[in-house]
This record gives sequence, C-alpha cells and structure tokens, in this order.
Amino acid sequence: MPYFERVAVLLAADEIGSPALQRARQLCVAFGARLHLLVFAHSRMVEAASLLLPGLARQGRQGFLERAAHVAQQESQALRGCGIETDWEVLWSSGHDARLRRRLQALSPDLLVKNLDAGGASGWRSIDRLLLNHSAAAVLLAHPEPSAAGAVAAAIDMDRLWPCEVDFGERLAATAGRIAAAEGADLELLQAGSRDGAAAEDGFEQLGCRLSVPATRRHRLGRPTVPAILDYLAAHPARLAVIGAPLRTLGQRLLHGRHAERIALLAGCDVLALRP
Repeated sequence: MPYFERVAVLLAADEIGSPALQRARQLCVAFGARLHLLVFAHSRMVEAASLLLPGLARQGRQGFLERAAHVAQQESQALRGCGIETDWEVLWSSGHDARLRRRLQALSPDLLVKNLDAGGASGWRSIDRLLLNHSAAAVLLAHPEPSAAGAVAAAIDMDRLWPCEVDFGERLAATAGRIAAAEGADLELLQAGSRDGAAAEDGFEQLGCRLSVPATRRHRLGRPTVPAILDYLAAHPARLAVIGAPLRTLGQRLLHGRHAERIALLAGCDVLALRP
C-alpha cells in the first residue's frame, strides 16, 4: 500500500505553523489521512531547578505543558475545521531523549513528519538520523525554507539491480505521483546508481510509461548514487524528493553506506524516505 492512513507530526511547542506541520497538513489532505500532533515541551532551566527546588520545578514544568497543550488544542481544532481528522498530545521531552523515541514507537504511524534541523544542533540531527535509520515508518524531514515551486522528484533504484525491487520502485513512484497531483506539480523520475544495461534502461522507461511521465521528465543519472541525486537536486530545485530507505543493520550500513540519510540531510528540500 503506497499511501498513508496515519500521519504523526513531531513538533516543539514553538513550532506550530512550521514547515513540518504545513507539509503534514498537505499530505493528510492528499491521502485522506488522520493526523496526530505530538507536541513536546522542555526547559533546561526547569530541569536544572528540579535538583534543588523540586516543587518549583514541578510547577514550572506544569506551566510549560499547559501552554503547549493550549497551542496544540487550538491547532487541532483549526485542522478539524479544514476537514482533517486530528488528535493531539503533549509530552515533556527535550526532543531527543528515550521518552520521545518510545512514544513514537508506540504510536506506530505510517508516516512521521518533523522539521529538519539545518543548523546542525546535535540533538535534533541525532533524532533525524535515528528516525531515518531505525523507524519502521516512512519519514519526512521538512526543510526550514521549503520551496512552493519545483517538481516532486522520485529517486528510484538506489543502487540496486533493475528490475529487482520493481514493486517497491513502482510504489515509490506512485506515491510521489499522488503527492505531485495533489499539489499541482510535475513528477520527475530519477534513476540513480543503476548498473548499466538494456534491462535497467527498459525497466525505467516502462515504469515512466505506466505512470504517464513524459520522456522529458525521466532522468537516468550516473554513479555514485548520492552525489548524482544531490547534484540533480542542486541544478533542478524540487519541492519534495521521494527516496527509498530500506532498514539496514549496522553492518549493512557500514558496507552499503547511508544513502537515505545523506540525501535527506543534504538535499536542500523536503525529503520523504519510504520503506520497502
């Protein structure tokens, strides 16, 4: 099933209205999905005070949570008014601790959406990597300066023999096509990292024909995979890049690299990483 029924968006209390929530809203409209707002609140000052003044720290924590709940409830009501089935919760978390990871795992959404930290903060960047490498759900990292123009680029193949993984390649491209249609954008098909050969080229062209993608929007890129995709996105800015992100063991990541992670963190646009 290439589409999403349950979308969870991870937001700090001051990120309501951020690119991640805007992108999650668009996807829920496109797929008729239910949206879950997971809003976290945190204060280092309150955490520090808990060692010496636990009562005061408890009051401070409660105040932060109440303000976050008020914001989440208001946004949830606004989303319901737009026809999106929405629920919400507030969690006391720094944004990169075990409590948050356990809660995300328990939610088991089809898609997790969060803002990409382009500033290099170690906590957020680590949770970005954790989600890309270990979450069973698809992951969308929203760029802090999203583009309203440009195409939706679907990067298929990802250094696998074609037509191996053909079913996943088609699901990935179909998902990208659904998003492009909902946003009134073009769909660009990218095939990167493929081994040369007539079978690879024929499979790619056949997929483009099945999805009614014109030949001018089908692009066979060179190798290695990651630089080829990043170079293409740098020369042809996209509103969204859709890539494959198979879950791999540590040994497999060391052997094959971290393609999805590197693309998602460096692409310069929103990136949706799908699971096979």
